[in-house]
Amino acid sequence: MSENAESSPANGQAGGTASRQKRIVYYNPWQNSSENQAFMSMREAATRIGIELIACRNAAEIDAADPDFVISMTSVQPKISRYPTYVNLHEPSLYLHALNRFRNLLSYDGYLTISDSLERLCRDMTAGVGHEERPGFFYCTPQINALQFDWEAPAVASRLRVVYFGTNWSPRMPHLFHALDATGVLRIHGPTPSWEGQGLSSYAGPVPFDGVGPQRTYAQFGIGLAMMDDRWIQEDVISNRIFEISSVGAVAICPDMPWTRKWFGDSVLYFDPSRPVEETAETVRAHHAFCVRNPDRAGAMAKEARQIFERHFAAEHMLSNAWDYHIRQQAALAARREAMPPAPEISVIIRCGGRSVQMIRRAVDSIRSQTYGRFQVIFAKYRDI
Repeated sequence: MSENAESSPANGQAGGTASRQKRIVYYNPWQNSSENQAFMSMREAATRIGIELIACRNAAEIDAADPDFVISMTSVQPKISRYPTYVNLHEPSLYLHALNRFRNLLSYDGYLTISDSLERLCRDMTAGVGHEERPGFFYCTPQINALQFDWEAPAVASRLRVVYFGTNWSPRMPHLFHALDATGVLRIHGPTPSWEGQGLSSYAGPVPFDGVGPQRTYAQFGIGLAMMDDRWIQEDVISNRIFEISSVGAVAICPDMPWTRKWFGDSVLYFDPSRPVEETAETVRAHHAFCVRNPDRAGAMAKEARQIFERHFAAEHMLSNAWDYHIRQQAALAARREAMPPAPEISVIIRCGGRSVQMIRRAVDSIRSQTYGRFQVIFAKYRDI
C-alpha cells in the first residue's frame, strides 16, 4: 500500500502568524543543568518583549508547543522536529573531533553564537558544503533585573566575597579552591554531589533554579569568579558567568581571553589561566583585596560592565536577535526554493510490523514535513502491526 505526500513548508515561516503571540521553543534535553537555570531567566525576558518561550525535552513536546521556531541547546542530537531549528553553539569545537556531532550540525536550519571562533567554524563548515552563512548573534544570558550590589553601603568591605558557581570539573580546580578556601575570601555554590567530601568551608550549597539564583548571590557578595576549562580558553569560548556577574553590578574576575578583552575591556579583573594554581589563587586574593580597599573604583568598573551587558548581551536583546535571525533565514529559504528546479519525485519504503501505529505515523509525518520534494510512501508489511 502507498500514500502520496507532497511536501509543504513547515510551520514558522517568516513573520509567524498574525493571530497569536510569537512563540519560541527552548529545546533542552537535560535536567538540573545550567541550561535549566538559564531558561528561567530567558523566559522572564521573553515575556517582557512579547515572546512566549517554552521549554521542551523531546519532539512530542515541540509538536505540542507548535512554535514559530526552535532553539536547540545541544548538538548531541540532530534536528528532531519539523519546525525551523537553530542550534546554539556555545562549546569549543569538539564538533570536529566527533563525526556524529559534525553531522548533527549539518541537520540544522541555522546557527546561533556570540563566539568569534565558533562563528568562523560555522562559516567555514557551511561554505564547505556549498551553503555559506553568517550565524545569528545569540547566547543564553540572564535578563535585565533590578538586583544591584551596593558599593556605597556602610561596611561594604566586610560583605565582599569571591563567589564561584558550578561544579568541580577541572583537574586544576580542587587545588585552586583549597588554596582560596584557606584565605576566607571564597564562597562556592553548586550541586551537592560535586562538592561533598571536599572539606571546603567555602561551600555554601546549591541555589534555587528560579531564574535569579546566581544573580541574587552575586548581588549579595559583590564579586564573582568565572572559570573555564583549558579547551574553552584555547579556543576563546566564554561562559555565562561573566553575564550573570555583570548583570547585577558585581565585579567579575575572569581568565584573560581575547573575547573578554574585546567586549568588556578594563571593566572586569583578569587572571592568567596559564600560570600555576598558586599564582592564580594569589591573583584572585589580590583582586579581592583591591575591591576591599577601593570600593569606589571597583563600583565604577562594575557599573561599566553592567552597562555593557545591558547594551549588548541581556536576554531581551538575545531573543530579539534570534527572532530577527529567524526572519532572515526564512526569507533566504524562500528565495532558494524559488531558484530550485522542479521538485523530484521520491519513493520511500517504510517497513511495518512489530511496532506501534504511533511510530509509523511519526515516520510519515517526518516525510510529509520535508520542505522539498514530492514523496510516494510505500508501506511494506512483514508482520502484524
